[in-house]
Amino acid sequence: MKREHRISRINRELQRLYEANSINLTEEYIDPTEKAEELAYYYYEFQRGDYSREVTSLHTGLSKGNTADIPYELIQFHWVNERTVIRTYTDSNGKEQQREEKVYDHFYRTAILAQIDIATELYVYNYGGTSRGEQWKSTSSRFNSTYKVHGESEIAIAKILKPKMVLLLEKLAEEFRGLNFEFSMDETLLISMAKTNLLESSIEINIANPVMAAEQINTQASQPRITSLLNVVDEISRYSINELRRGRSN
Repeated sequence: MKREHRISRINRELQRLYEANSINLTEEYIDPTEKAEELAYYYYEFQRGDYSREVTSLHTGLSKGNTADIPYELIQFHWVNERTVIRTYTDSNGKEQQREEKVYDHFYRTAILAQIDIATELYVYNYGGTSRGEQWKSTSSRFNSTYKVHGESEIAIAKILKPKMVLLLEKLAEEFRGLNFEFSMDETLLISMAKTNLLESSIEINIANPVMAAEQINTQASQPRITSLLNVVDEISRYSINELRRGRSN
C-alpha cells in the first residue's frame, strides 16, 4: 500500500511538471501573502478575503499568438472569510446553552494575468465584481444574463466587446465557472475563474509503465483549457494592433 501511495504521489508530481513544461511555464517563488496584497492593489479579483488572502502558486509564460507574443502569469489564489455563528450545546448540568464561534470559509480561484496593448478600465463579471464606471449592456440577452459590465465609457466598452467578442465570452462561460475579465490602465488583462486545472493535458503520465511514460513525455500534448483562454487574449491583442493601425492612418 505504501508503494502504491508513493507511486501515485510521484505520478501527480510528474504530471504537474509535464503539464507546466509542455508550454514552457516557469514557477516563480513568492511570498504568498505579500503577492496577494500586491495584486489586490491593482485588481478587484484579489481583494477577496476579510480574514486572509494568499497566492498559492504563480507561473510565468509566453503565449505564441497569431499577432504577437504575449507574456502572461498563471495564478492560483486562496482566500478566507471569517464569520460568527451561534452554536447550541448542552452544559455539564444538562442545560441547553448558546455560544458564539468563529467559522472560517475557504475559497479558491484560478487566474491568467496577460500583457496586452490596451489601456482601459473595463470589468466583465460573472462572479462578484465592481460597479465602478458606466454600466453597459449588449444586444445579446444571453450575454447580459451571464455577465455584468462596467467601464470608463459605453463607447470604450463597445469598441472591445464587439459582437464577435460577445459571442466568444458567451461560449467561454459554458466551459468555465465564475468567469471574470478585468482590463486595467497598465495594459493588462486579468481573466479569473473558479479553481481550475488550466494545464490539464490530453496525456496522463504513469511511471508504472516506464517505457510508455518515456514515449508520452516526448509527445506534444494538447491543453485545450488554457489554449481557449489564451486565444481570447490573442483576439484582443489583434484588435488592439488594428486599432493602432487605424490611429496612424487617420
